[in-house]
Amino acid sequence: MAIQKFESTYTAVLLELFNVVVKTSLDELTAVPRLAYQSLICYSSTLQYQRNEISYDEYKRHLEAEWNLPPRVIDTMFAQVRGTMTVNTDLLEQLRRLKTTTGGRLQIYAVSNASEKDYAHIRSLPVDWTIFDHIFTSAEMGMRKPELRCFRHVLQSTSKSPHEIIFIDPEPENVLTAQSLGMKGIKSTSAAEIEQILHNLILDPLSRARSFLQQHAKQLHSVCENGTIMKENFAQLLILEATGDKTLIELEHKDKSSTWNFFIGTPIFTKSNFPDDLDTTSMATTVLGIEEKEAHQLLDRMLQYVNQDGLILTFFTDRKNRIDPVVCVNVLTLFYTYGRGHELAPTLEWIRQVVIKRAYMHGTPFYPNPEQFLFFLGRLLRHVPHLGGIFEELRQLLRERLKERLGLPADPIALVMRLISCNEMGIRDVRGMNRLLAMQCVDGGWEPGAMYTYASKNISIGNRGVSTVFAIQAIEGYRKRF
Repeated sequence: MAIQKFESTYTAVLLELFNVVVKTSLDELTAVPRLAYQSLICYSSTLQYQRNEISYDEYKRHLEAEWNLPPRVIDTMFAQVRGTMTVNTDLLEQLRRLKTTTGGRLQIYAVSNASEKDYAHIRSLPVDWTIFDHIFTSAEMGMRKPELRCFRHVLQSTSKSPHEIIFIDPEPENVLTAQSLGMKGIKSTSAAEIEQILHNLILDPLSRARSFLQQHAKQLHSVCENGTIMKENFAQLLILEATGDKTLIELEHKDKSSTWNFFIGTPIFTKSNFPDDLDTTSMATTVLGIEEKEAHQLLDRMLQYVNQDGLILTFFTDRKNRIDPVVCVNVLTLFYTYGRGHELAPTLEWIRQVVIKRAYMHGTPFYPNPEQFLFFLGRLLRHVPHLGGIFEELRQLLRERLKERLGLPADPIALVMRLISCNEMGIRDVRGMNRLLAMQCVDGGWEPGAMYTYASKNISIGNRGVSTVFAIQAIEGYRKRF
């Protein structure tokens, strides 16, 4: 099945003026108590005034009778609120850029519960209003949000279908009514949040993600939770395996031996002579490949690092060492690639028990999330599609375990790993895919999430490059399969 070209169904953005485009504050309000203002602004006479059913003088007479407010106090009250009006220039500039990016295909509309007097003041603010294709006001329409007829009037006037419109408003009741008609409702006032949402609803996620990777080529390094940059080989190898593009990555193979070190350059948070490890070495050897003779010599050396239980260890060292199920799976992948998996039978059986007993649920020494174990188990199974027996059992178990994870909270890297594995197992995770698309940042990449744990220091490490290339892989796989 061919992957269809992305084309957003949304052709228009409809947003409220007050507290989205134009911000107001009650901090300077002294004429009446704040709570009194918030109550009277929702009173029936206010709604009539906003619909232009009564004049300003009539409105003041209503407020005077209903709230015992002298006319001069009412004038002062509204003047104080209008005096705080400021324009959300960041949002307007973002909308202008988005309109340009779509080649004019996107229309921008505003709708507001604004009286003639309020709207005249808004229009006097220093704003280039040409960004809006039209502004609908309650005074002009004789109707207001959240009335159904108000939204129907907008739809008729713009000749838009509801599913073409993204509606943005800070009030839940307005968003609810818009959504009941079929619009995409967004409750937000933050320019940054609105920008991310609109980019993710309107622009192609794959082209944006690829642009992110190209713009950050050779700089897709990992980062610790404290902000420290960590240059390391493992993430670079994952990026290379997912993309096949060496121009994106930076690798360092110290002393050109058959083994690989996790770190690029000087190790951080540890001693300078940090040992090479079987995890990075297995990944590098399966991704880059080496001569057959050299590969078997490497496997012979790895077999020296098996504990008394028959389980493969993590580091090429006789000193402090650890056992990690993900490392075991990656070493097994290498051994089966070269037809020697049977030599690690106890390790494979232990992995089987880890899956059966769900022992991965709290993470592993180096990998903090269950999804990482399941992802790399799926990678092992991709490398041995011709083998049955225990591997067929593992395939069935993996499918069951992935279904158990559907809908559970996940950071970006855990979510993309889950989606890739689900795609491969034929599990359609609609909610997970929608969540992934909503996570994309404005710059086109995804946040790193926690890909590793620096075990002895309990520091989380992630990589935006890996999250982004895996997101591309997950989206493409989903579109192709489902």
